[in-house]
Amino acid sequence: MTRARAWVREVGMSATAAAHRRGGRARVRRPVLGALAVLLAGYLPLLSLWRFGHHPAGLPGLFFYRVATWGDGFLLPLLALFLGVLTERLASVPRSWLTWAAAAGGAAAGACLIFTWWADPHPLANWTLPRPHHFTLAGVWHAVFFVAASAFFAGSWVNLIRRIRASGQHDPRHVLASPAMAGAVACIAAYAWLAASDSAPAAHTASGRGSLISLGCAAILLVACLNWAARGHLLAVAGSTVKGLLAAAAIITFINAYGHTGSFMLLVTLACAVAVGAALVIWAPGWPSVLRSSLTNVPIPTAAGTPPRPGPTRVRVISESAFTVRGHGVHSIYEEHLRAISSMDDVELVSGARSLNRSVILYMHTVGPVALARMLIHRGPVVMAAHITPASFLGSIRGAAFLLGLISRYLRLVYNRASVIVAVSAAAAAELALLKVRPPVRVSHNAIDQRDIQDLLRSRESLRNQFDWHDQVIVLAVGQIQPRKGVREFITCAEALPHLKFIWVGGMPFGLLSAERARMLRMCSAAPPNVEFAGMKPRYEVFCHYAAADIFFLPSQHETFGLAVLEAAAAGLPLVISDLACYREWLGDAYLVGTSSEEYAGHLRRLARPQFRDAQGELAGHAAAGYGGQALRANLRDTFELATRPRVTPAGGAGRSGAAAG
Repeated sequence: MTRARAWVREVGMSATAAAHRRGGRARVRRPVLGALAVLLAGYLPLLSLWRFGHHPAGLPGLFFYRVATWGDGFLLPLLALFLGVLTERLASVPRSWLTWAAAAGGAAAGACLIFTWWADPHPLANWTLPRPHHFTLAGVWHAVFFVAASAFFAGSWVNLIRRIRASGQHDPRHVLASPAMAGAVACIAAYAWLAASDSAPAAHTASGRGSLISLGCAAILLVACLNWAARGHLLAVAGSTVKGLLAAAAIITFINAYGHTGSFMLLVTLACAVAVGAALVIWAPGWPSVLRSSLTNVPIPTAAGTPPRPGPTRVRVISESAFTVRGHGVHSIYEEHLRAISSMDDVELVSGARSLNRSVILYMHTVGPVALARMLIHRGPVVMAAHITPASFLGSIRGAAFLLGLISRYLRLVYNRASVIVAVSAAAAAELALLKVRPPVRVSHNAIDQRDIQDLLRSRESLRNQFDWHDQVIVLAVGQIQPRKGVREFITCAEALPHLKFIWVGGMPFGLLSAERARMLRMCSAAPPNVEFAGMKPRYEVFCHYAAADIFFLPSQHETFGLAVLEAAAAGLPLVISDLACYREWLGDAYLVGTSSEEYAGHLRRLARPQFRDAQGELAGHAAAGYGGQALRANLRDTFELATRPRVTPAGGAGRSGAAAG
């Protein structure tokens, strides 16, 4: 009898252990199957249709859209994996109809967006939508997958949020602060960035606006639901969000640097990444903390430890404007520097994996999260061009005045990662000193290759006829349409001088983020008939406007240098600009300064006389002559030499910012 009881007890324990093993296998299997289902239903069929199907020639294809390759093939499967891992950690909850209702709502939202694409009378044509109201086979498949994926992820998120909300007192914090949650945030943020970048060129169409609005609504809804589920554990949510955003920045940096591969290599990379991610998350859940601790214990080499480099100086130049917002001076000077470095025999431009070598100088022009992530992983010297200070955001970006303290702290964080900071003016260097940055600051004024402008001056009359200006006196402004640039003063002077033609070249590249956007649009639409807002133009067309205009007028309230002023001066245009310290540094007295609309109008009235206009234009051209291509290349050589020079740290702490001789 005793032996029988022991046998029964042993059988029961074996059955319990087997049940636990089956449950563990199920907890592992379901997230992996979900990730594979997303990969097999989305990216792989589209890849097959692209490789083996027929699609219209001459239109953007599959690999033109990073959100359709890296997004659907890597980020979405990885997101499904993370959501599955998080969900399996928590007990199920009753009333599953809420999850199904969320899935139905996601499917409806996805279907509405698909209908917006299909119904748009002027879509941006591509290989899935070659003309209005017509999907190819790939377009139909993508539409079905998009609706199904919207339903799947909406249901998965709601199921996870309900489980977090219904869990015990300590479970929410444990789940919300887990590496899997940070991974999910990283996938969402990176996917949203790619989707916004791909949709930005079509923002003027109904389908493009629909995509961008959908992204914004989804982000707001997700953040609200997570806060509701957190039950007061907002610190855990914030921690995972910060980690996820940093990981997303690293992912975007990698995609931008190495994402332009062939379809076969991309498929191999994605498959390997999904497999490695699954293994790390499921079988080694503590790997992010191990990786983080190992990274923090590895010393980051500085310029002082850079080994001698035979041959040409190797430089990697990066600006986030290359794949985000253009139409501003930072992107223009980035292009100028790329062109100048390409023409220098003693400097080599590098990219890809070679740019990670510690002998490579990383030359940054922007301060966004992608730039910060790239600086964090770079092992060699970092040169940061300081085009932007906290004051640059005032009158440029919506809400900047309320966030000025946060902006200042962020800029200090980014600038302090550099080996050398290049301030584009002494005025900018003074602002950096107030910011209390630690690296040495070198003042190096902007310079441009002026040959294109000079060549266009020979075609001045034909350009004026092309613009239909003829004998009119043209007053030109170039810059973004924002309060900081002095749009109000520009229009006021136009009202006071109806016999002159006023033309503003530039737009609102930051869209809804632009400061006082609605008021600016109203002012532009109510401008007098002698004012024309030409919108954003390619840089060469802007040069054509410089060559054909008569006067340059920009009543800007703040600049770190004022690249448009240098371009106008290179074209020999008389300058009517505001009283800013950055102008006085390099222009001297070669411009007419104003502090009010009345003073500006008085200068413009005097410049209507050809003799005075020619004299002022000659002064401006002479001042600009010292900031041409030769000066640009010399400045770059001096900067790169300073970046590789050993740094001596003063006794007692970190070095202080200062202006190096330049």
